[in-house]
Amino acid sequence: MNARAAVELSLRALCATALGLVAACSGGASGTDIPSYQASASSGAPESASPTATGTASATASPLAVESVSTEKYTLVTAPKGLARMEASMLEGFVAADKLTWDLWFERPGVDKAEEAASGTALEEIKEDYAQWEGITLEGNVRVAIDRVEITRSDGLPAGEVSYCVDQSGLTVRDASGKDVSESKGLDGRFGYIATLEFQDGTWKIISVEYVSLNECAV
Repeated sequence: MNARAAVELSLRALCATALGLVAACSGGASGTDIPSYQASASSGAPESASPTATGTASATASPLAVESVSTEKYTLVTAPKGLARMEASMLEGFVAADKLTWDLWFERPGVDKAEEAASGTALEEIKEDYAQWEGITLEGNVRVAIDRVEITRSDGLPAGEVSYCVDQSGLTVRDASGKDVSESKGLDGRFGYIATLEFQDGTWKIISVEYVSLNECAV
């Protein structure tokens, strides 16, 4: 398994709706409704989805409260601030998708869950890795730092890129018998990636992930 596949086992976060990660909606271009992130004034957490929420894609959104989306297994260390609403929406969608895909390996709920987070090339690679790593589970924690969020297409089918670094030094890999096989799987290190996302079927999905670097990015 190559380094990119090793972490895009890693595209993750199963609980998009359960964690309230899809926030208030604003009207997107060409009639597409893009969820637009708005932090709660009382808690700093995202509000629930609302098709009647107002705001434009270019308006500045409240910063994402990294503590509100972090869990015992997934820690979001840093994320860009001062984002436009569409950028903030995509950031929220990426974190949800990233956590979901990691959960495929922490919990192994079934690879069909990946369809909630990814499509296209990314989904194909996740399914291939899931089959190849039959019986493999992960324990521990991953730490993620996001340094760039950029909308590359705002009309038609909105799309964009997220540049991020994943510190996997806190992971333990176990085979079907429970044996620690971390050393043989080569997951330890800090991996840099660029994910491409598209807004499909009312949510942001990861469609491809480009491996950028090993132990060069910072978390």
